[in-house]
Amino acid sequence: MRTPAAIRPTLNVTGLTTEEEIRFVIRSMKADTTPGLEGRALECIHTLDIRKLEWGFNGLLLLKEVPWSWAKG
Repeated sequence: MRTPAAIRPTLNVTGLTTEEEIRFVIRSMKADTTPGLEGRALECIHTLDIRKLEWGFNGLLLLKEVPWSWAKG
């Protein structure tokens, strides 16, 4: 089983995630897929503040902190 500790060394961050990258990924997600491990459907993701997502992703990646749900997925 993958764990956050096992993934941490593989996080070689070379730059920050941009708002445009996050928007691209959200737009490329299929609407008919099942919700993720947290149970969030795509409709919920579209309502999130992209700037806050960007801040959160970059903080986690720079600190090399991996949530359990990322390790499972």
